[in-house]
Amino acid sequence: MSLHCILRSFRFLCGRRPGALPVVGRDAAMGAVLCLTLTGLSGVHASNPEGNPLYLKKVRPLLDAQCVKCHGPEKQKANLRLDTLKAMMEGGDSGPAVVPGDVEGSNLITAVCYEDADLQMPPDGKLDEEQIEMLKKWVGEMGG
Repeated sequence: MSLHCILRSFRFLCGRRPGALPVVGRDAAMGAVLCLTLTGLSGVHASNPEGNPLYLKKVRPLLDAQCVKCHGPEKQKANLRLDTLKAMMEGGDSGPAVVPGDVEGSNLITAVCYEDADLQMPPDGKLDEEQIEMLKKWVGEMGG
């Protein structure tokens, strides 16, 4: 959102045009414009985390390649699906796979980091550090 658009929105909401009546008070208008600005500038899509470009371009393809075969719509080992964010947050036998904004509290991160001897995924070998860091970044950003 450009500065020009922000100022136009503020002027419109405050009625700062010749002959215009104020739609809302100045404080309310400033709050509304600030919220719209922050929402527009945010790289995280809190209302739709699955629309986050990081999720779409990197996380989803990684999960599809490494996890969905055993944790997807056709097969759910440990009653866990990793093909949608909703399913990840609902979790499986071990609880939620992903807790938005809580990297340490997300079982997905614990599993891919091989921190727990009983919870190591994928089972055929640890992801590389770049992939793990990308997943941590994504989980951490969801709470932002």
